[in-house]
Amino acid sequence: MRIAVLQSAMRSDKESQARALAELRARAVAQGAEVLIAGPLGDDGPILDGTDLLGDVAVLEGDAAIDPVELARVRRERPSALVLMPGAESELQAEGVLELALAASVSVASIVIVAEHGGGDIGSPGHGGSAIVVAGEVAAEAFGVEDLVIGDVPLPAPPVDPDAPDPEPPLILKQRLARHRGEKPAVDYLADLS
Repeated sequence: MRIAVLQSAMRSDKESQARALAELRARAVAQGAEVLIAGPLGDDGPILDGTDLLGDVAVLEGDAAIDPVELARVRRERPSALVLMPGAESELQAEGVLELALAASVSVASIVIVAEHGGGDIGSPGHGGSAIVVAGEVAAEAFGVEDLVIGDVPLPAPPVDPDAPDPEPPLILKQRLARHRGEKPAVDYLADLS
């Protein structure tokens, strides 16, 4: 099964944003993608075309995509695939999300798709990092501003490891969660990372 993540550069007007997504969609279809995914942009919701072909798909957006409690809840539902749309606020967060996706692909769902956009300011969503991960291996990824991420995944999806621990977000993502919740992150060394 061929999956495409449409990682568009964020634009100031809806018309040019729609054109850019349409161009990425056309390129993906021309390359044989059967599933098209893009994160939400502004008031527009996410694109989740063809995800039913993957089976039961769990979709987590915003802070829910990096919340260990939400990931543990989704794990109990045993989805075939997991789509994460966290809206990374920096390149470091984008790297942390990829690390989290790798862990989730072993314990939550063997197919994990990270759908992001590029071109955002520091502290606001839009720092790229879209990826397709299968059973602990990166099938395709992009960290640029605008890109088309295409990867082939096996169906049926390989089983997850029932003995693997729940995925634990990297420290940079724990800091984000704490900041958004008005809390101070716990760290195991002397530093103020707020």
